Amino acid sequence: LLHTLSDNVPPALAEPQLDPVALDDLLRPYDLATLHTLQLVAPPAAAANIAQYIDDVRPVTPLLTGDDLRALGLPPGPRYKQLLEALRREQLRGTITTVDEARAWITRQVADDMA
Repeated sequence: LLHTLSDNVPPALAEPQLDPVALDDLLRPYDLATLHTLQLVAPPAAAANIAQYIDDVRPVTPLLTGDDLRALGLPPGPRYKQLLEALRREQLRGTITTVDEARAWITRQVADDMA
């Protein structure tokens, strides 16, 4: 079983010190139990990346939610998911760190959509 799991460690995880966005893209689909198990069987660089994801990336909470988008006047729909995922990427990059910055970023994105 562990050998089968080790075969499922995404090869990109072996890159040393992946950035938070790359870690999120690779590991967000996995639940915490699976991540801990993968960490046990992964090569050292991959295990370090998984640890960084568990400790630093996974816990990042969204600055805005769908309720916030609705309060900004956005009609509910599939665009919510796109905007919130893009906003998470900006948070992980460190380019957006406050709720006010997040609101301003969303407002710009929506304005660009309408242009």
